[in-house]
Amino acid sequence: MKKIILISLFFAVLSCGSTTSRLVEADMPKVVSEDGTEYIGDTKNGMRHGKGILKYPGIQFYEGEWKENMRHGHGKQKYYDGREYEGMWVNDKMEGEGTLTFADKRVLKGIFKNGYVDGTSTVTLPDGSVYKGTVVKNRMEGHGEIVFSDKAVYKGEFSNDRIHGEGEFRTADGRVYTGTFQNGTIHGKGKVVYTDGSVYTGTFRNNKIDGSGVMRYSDGRVYTGSFRNDQMHGKGHMKYKNGRVVNGIWENGKLIRKLKK
Repeated sequence: MKKIILISLFFAVLSCGSTTSRLVEADMPKVVSEDGTEYIGDTKNGMRHGKGILKYPGIQFYEGEWKENMRHGHGKQKYYDGREYEGMWVNDKMEGEGTLTFADKRVLKGIFKNGYVDGTSTVTLPDGSVYKGTVVKNRMEGHGEIVFSDKAVYKGEFSNDRIHGEGEFRTADGRVYTGTFQNGTIHGKGKVVYTDGSVYTGTFRNNKIDGSGVMRYSDGRVYTGSFRNDQMHGKGHMKYKNGRVVNGIWENGKLIRKLKK
């Protein structure tokens, strides 16, 4: 089985040299505070109000609209930890439509409320995979779909930025797994349909067929019994297309001992 790696699970490039920045710096007064911050822009009654840039010591800055010393309206914020946000602000919090880029290059687009996305959103992962679905406090949570960079597709449940719960996974080469996932891996009961028409129904562990199940091969054979590491392993019986049945013990996919009925 294809190993599913999620990674766990989240940019407009900001530039102090933008046209807006140059106009503000050229035309507006500069205010330097004791904490080292530097503000260039509109003021009202001694407060940041209108449009302006607040530069912090180091790389952090905010450029955009202000209301009574609070970020309010459209703006861009770059943080010390590498995050970058561009979008709407209300009373100093990310609120409304926006895009949040994380240091690892995950991109989260959606409607923010109190600094988080809660609801339907789009997340672009560092490898180019794209998630569309429910997001809770900036994490993939609930129901959604991921189109991976290799064109594989997963639809189903997520928890804490990982595939977790019931879902369907289609590989790029056409295999389809439907069943249970746990912490980003195929784990539990499920069914896989292979490209040659073979079908397995049973248990999985860590992306492998493991436990008890039934494999119906495209050539008409049907094996019912134990599996380990994607192979027949343990006690089981094989029924052939012509009706012949073999009961036995398998090891790593090979029959090592026949048993009486």
